[in-house]
Amino acid sequence: MLTREASKKSPKTPYQRLLESPDVSEESKAELTRRKSGSDPVDLNNRLNRAIERLLKLNREKDTVKQPSGQEAGQAEAV
Repeated sequence: MLTREASKKSPKTPYQRLLESPDVSEESKAELTRRKSGSDPVDLNNRLNRAIERLLKLNREKDTVKQPSGQEAGQAEAV
């Protein structure tokens, strides 16, 4: 049963639980800390949005490429 004191504490994140776990090596904890410090959510979101825009642009460019005359889209040229 939880005491009143325990129920007032904020829940721990999985990251926090991993860092406190005796089953996780110090090397792994250092790697987790390094990765977390380099992961700014705003920066990650901006990078993801730029990647999506590049993919959409490539798709638009692909759609504007004209098919060789006499061929239907998606059909290979007979040899």
